[in-house]
Amino acid sequence: MFTHQPHLDTTNALNDVNTMDVSQIVFGIDGFGDRPRNDQGVIVSHAQAIRAAVTEAVLADQAGIDVVALGRGP
Repeated sequence: MFTHQPHLDTTNALNDVNTMDVSQIVFGIDGFGDRPRNDQGVIVSHAQAIRAAVTEAVLADQAGIDVVALGRGP
């Protein structure tokens, strides 16, 4: 059965967005640390995958990304 939802007053939320200190916003990327394939389609070694992840993190840092998070892949 459908019940009526009261109208939400978003005035304060909009004011909060308009006065937000954007210097506190961080931008990040994440990945699962998977092992990519090389140009021949062969899965690269663990060492190569780690080097590639570090290289990507350095590039992300140079591009201004605040956080690079890695998880465990398959």
